[in-house]
Amino acid sequence: MELVQGTVKILQNTVSLSGGGKDSSVTTSHIYILEINGKTIKFDFYDPAIISDGDNIIVVGKQKNGVVEAAIYYNVTRNIRYYNYSKTILIVSLILLSIGLGIKITFDRDEGILFGGMFIALGLTFVYKYLTLREAITKLERYVSNSIF
Repeated sequence: MELVQGTVKILQNTVSLSGGGKDSSVTTSHIYILEINGKTIKFDFYDPAIISDGDNIIVVGKQKNGVVEAAIYYNVTRNIRYYNYSKTILIVSLILLSIGLGIKITFDRDEGILFGGMFIALGLTFVYKYLTLREAITKLERYVSNSIF
């Protein structure tokens, strides 16, 4: 996880819609490309980011292909934190793991292993996302508690 702090310069701000076919829901993503201290930062969140040019923010995320993909941010100027649904991710992972274990126990050997294993694998993926997000939150909170703005 990389932590970047500085003054924001917004390079690009777009909204992406997906889904919306007959009887289906629409998912909205708010995508921001920012520059902070010469580093390129990408936000891809469900909610719009509350950030303007010139705001002082702290971003924590993973570096991928020269771009920091933000997991969370803290807008110091406006005193706003965004954590991207960490509790929801944990709940979904626990539900998927429970379903997977239930299927594995209930069904015969082949079906239980196949279908239960799929739910367990998906649940473990969500557990990994949750733990990664918790790591980012811990890093941000430690940095903020030790800083004077």
